[in-house]
Amino acid sequence: MNEICLDIGVKQTLVIIGYILVLAKILIPIILIIIGIKNLYNAFIGDEDDIKKTVYKLGTYLLLSVFIFFIPTIVKVIFNLVINNNSFLECSNCLLEPKLCQNEVRLLKEEQENKKDSVEDENGIYHVNSVNNIKYVLYDQNDQRWANIGSIKTNGCHIISASVVASAYDGNITPKEVHAKYTNSYPYVVINDFAKGKFNCYHISAYNSKDTIISHLKKGNPVVIMVHGKEKGGTNPFTPSQHYMALIDYNNGQIFVGNSFSTSFY
Repeated sequence: MNEICLDIGVKQTLVIIGYILVLAKILIPIILIIIGIKNLYNAFIGDEDDIKKTVYKLGTYLLLSVFIFFIPTIVKVIFNLVINNNSFLECSNCLLEPKLCQNEVRLLKEEQENKKDSVEDENGIYHVNSVNNIKYVLYDQNDQRWANIGSIKTNGCHIISASVVASAYDGNITPKEVHAKYTNSYPYVVINDFAKGKFNCYHISAYNSKDTIISHLKKGNPVVIMVHGKEKGGTNPFTPSQHYMALIDYNNGQIFVGNSFSTSFY
């Protein structure tokens, strides 16, 4: 069970079952309410005792319908409170939130497809830009070489993203060096200062400008983005809150994302 819930095939199966459960939690209450209303109608043309019994049954059906509808939510809360096994939670999430899990499956498939565009050697995982053949090192917040330096593991996505971009210009730069200089800096300071100060590169800021981002990627320029997840009112699947990532290539309609919290390109 420790690994089975991380398998794409298992996730896809659970997503299908999850959608069936979603359909059931909607249809069953509707059917119960329809039956209850129909019985109540029939009782009105019968005697008074039938009406009282039918009203009681209708109330029972309504309560049962509400309970059935909220069963997935209740189960999810219980799982999150009592289960510490992340792999098992992956299974439960696919059953209880199939839409989100379906999106995760899509990303995993894209990851597998794009792995052929990255190279791994004794020094780490790399991606070579398709426009200018510049090599980017994929650094990871969870790497034990720097995960426990400051708060890199939990809040160091901007440090890692800046390091990924910096690696294209100086392969000897690691998150250790970046963190040492920018320990207390805001994320935009890290990225802006690195672009101008360290490598004499200019930078631009673009807010929600997909066309601008893609135009730079097509020229071979890296882009660092901040995305918002569900907790921040966004829809990005890479994070529940907010997260910095490096966009390092654009090829055949695909943007290659260096996710700073993972050892894979997307």
